[in-house]
Amino acid sequence: MTTLPNYFNTIIVVITYNPGPGFKNQIERYVEIADKTIIVDNGSAQDVALYIPKDLDKHFVVVKSSQNRGIAWGLNQGVLYAKNNNYLYLLSFDQDSLPIHEILDCYADVLCHIDNIGLIGTCFTEQKVIIPSNITYSSKKTLITSGTLHSVKIFDEIGLYDEQLFIDSVDFDFVLRVRKKYRVLCVNQPLIYHELGSPITKYGITSSNHSAIRRYYMSRNHLLISKRYWKNYPLWVLKKNVLFFCAIIKMILVENNMKEKLLHTVQGLRDAFNLR
Repeated sequence: MTTLPNYFNTIIVVITYNPGPGFKNQIERYVEIADKTIIVDNGSAQDVALYIPKDLDKHFVVVKSSQNRGIAWGLNQGVLYAKNNNYLYLLSFDQDSLPIHEILDCYADVLCHIDNIGLIGTCFTEQKVIIPSNITYSSKKTLITSGTLHSVKIFDEIGLYDEQLFIDSVDFDFVLRVRKKYRVLCVNQPLIYHELGSPITKYGITSSNHSAIRRYYMSRNHLLISKRYWKNYPLWVLKKNVLFFCAIIKMILVENNMKEKLLHTVQGLRDAFNLR
C-alpha cells in the first residue's frame, strides 16, 4: 500500500536567485505545507537566509552557492538531501510560486487511487487560487517543475536532473525519462499562483521578452531535447519545434535588442550539435 505524502515525510525544495520581497510570503506558506524546506541559492546578491523569520529557522536548510549553477544543480542538492535524510517525497517550487497550503492533501487524494506514480504536478494561475472541491487529474507528457511532487525512490532508477541543461528544458528532460518507468499525472485544477515574467506586446503580438543569455539556453536545450526524444515522442517534438519557431518570429517582430537575442539563439543551436 502506498504511503501518502504528509507534513513530515515530504521535503520542499526551492531554488532561488535574487528573489523579490514577496518571497517572505512563500517562506510562511512552506512551513504550513511541510516541516522542512531546503532553499538552494544560486549566488543571490542578498543572503536569502534574511527572509526567514528567526522563529521559523528550524524548518529551513539553506544551501548557498557563490555563483549561479543552474536549476538542475539546485534541484539535485534537494534530491540528495532528501535521500540522505530518508524523506519519501520531494516537492519542488519556483521562488515566485505561491502554492495553496492544502497541496499535499490534493496530491494524496490522487495517490490513494492510482499506483506506480513517479511524479504528480499541477498547473498555475495568475488569478487568486481557489481551493478545489473536487480533484480531477490526467496523464501528462511533461510537467512544470514548480508544484511537482516527486517520489524520492524514483531517483535510484531514473537518475538526477541533467545539470548540463542548466536552466531551460530541465523539467522536460527529467519528466520524459520518468515516463519510461512510471506514471506522470497532473491535477487539472491550478494549485499554485504564479506570475509570469515581463512579456512585451506590440502590434497585437505578445512575446516572452527573455534576455539574450536566456535565449541561448532556450535554443540550445530545445535542440538537445529534440535530438534525445524525437524517436520516442515524434509528435511531441514536432509540436515543440513549431512552437519554438513561432517564438523566434514573435521575438523578431516585437522585442528590443532583437539582433543580440537572435545571435544568442543561433549560437545556442550551434552548440547543441556538439552535445548529447
